[in-house]
Amino acid sequence: MPAKSTQVPKYLDAEPTKRFFVRMLVRDIELVPAIVDLVDNSVDGARRRIKSKASMAASRKKPGRPRGALVGFRVDIALSGEEFTITDNCGGISLDDAVRYAFRFGRPEDVAPLEGEVGQFGVGMKRALFKLGQSFSVSSVADKSEFTVDVNVRAWLKDRGDWTFPLAYAGSRRGGRELGTTIQVTELLPSVAAEFEEQLFVQRLRDQIEFRHSTAIDEGLKVTLNGHSLKSRAPTLLAGSEVLPRVVHEVIGTNGDTVDMRLYAGFVDLKDEDADTDNPDDFTGGSLAGWYLVCNGRMLLFADRTRLTGWGLEVADYHPQYRRFRGYVFLSGNSSAMPWNTAKTTVDEDSPVWRIVRTYIVDALRDARSVMNRIKTEVQSNDVETRPVTAMLKAAHATRLAELGESSEIVVPPRPPKSPPTTKKISYDVTIDEFNEVKEALEVNTAIDVGRETFAYYYRREVE
Repeated sequence: MPAKSTQVPKYLDAEPTKRFFVRMLVRDIELVPAIVDLVDNSVDGARRRIKSKASMAASRKKPGRPRGALVGFRVDIALSGEEFTITDNCGGISLDDAVRYAFRFGRPEDVAPLEGEVGQFGVGMKRALFKLGQSFSVSSVADKSEFTVDVNVRAWLKDRGDWTFPLAYAGSRRGGRELGTTIQVTELLPSVAAEFEEQLFVQRLRDQIEFRHSTAIDEGLKVTLNGHSLKSRAPTLLAGSEVLPRVVHEVIGTNGDTVDMRLYAGFVDLKDEDADTDNPDDFTGGSLAGWYLVCNGRMLLFADRTRLTGWGLEVADYHPQYRRFRGYVFLSGNSSAMPWNTAKTTVDEDSPVWRIVRTYIVDALRDARSVMNRIKTEVQSNDVETRPVTAMLKAAHATRLAELGESSEIVVPPRPPKSPPTTKKISYDVTIDEFNEVKEALEVNTAIDVGRETFAYYYRREVE
């Protein structure tokens, strides 16, 4: 009998399983950046709300809220070994946005990010929820609608064919409810619950939010963590009559997008500059030295001292003698043009914007390193009274970046003119026999003494 024919399919199934997809989604992001992603969403919501109010005010020919003024908006975070919650009053997610893209894995192509937003890839909220626990609820109240999504992750993973999230409630906004979003995660993963119980983790999260969202907090956004208000860590640089940091403002254009860049490079005060030796163990206070990169209010690089910002490549490796250096780069524009990775935790080195920005960073770093090497020479070689750069830095004041004017280079006192030499070295050769005879006659032991004595003899006899 002829062999039974087998029909060959035209297509092979390449659809990912839910479990694999979720595992891959969360593996490349740590717990702190995952939570910061949720804060990003709140900040983006507040900025959208500001633009919406400004637009309505403009249509009525009335002044709206100043762009960037986040006074009145808040984000409250609470975590423990049992649950995690984050609540904001930043405008909420409309039901239409929830259906179209907010809960989809990836931002649809027809949904363009707004200028100044942090969110771009459409995975931050979902990735954070799966990173935290096995059950989550998202409730949001917008201008005209509200909804609640409740998801049991274990049950959702078992249903392999259905990638939708169930709406527990959806409808028109009920009167009087404050606009905003509340996310609650329960059944925390064991590793997450253990981290949340550690005070060191809570402090690290606090530090990261304060640094990475310092711009938003400085603009008035109120952020609390377990009931404690977070503070803006607005950076400062030393500035004075003869000391100015480098301040550069450029608009960078690539692939049809423009990005506004503001770069600041300079120095902070040190309490132990006399410890400037060649032994790194003698230095203190260098943990905050380096470059800081902020994109649309989100800090990507924190005290970076690696090849990313030129250290060890175009400029020498970082040494603690450079610990007074601070460099800040602020980029603003369309989120799709920002040089960040998908987790928004570091730089995408292939970004055309980053390649341009990096040239400014390296140039400023060379300028700063030249000044810091001069400071080292002053401290090691000169008396306290003859240290012009060090003295001017001591007299300068810590100045907020927004108060600094533009300067194409770091300004410090000029080098003092070199004093003409007061001595001259003489060198010549003689035969050993003659040298020994003169040495014995002069009753000295070294060639230097022979030279000095013979020169003195000639000077006394022939010059004076």
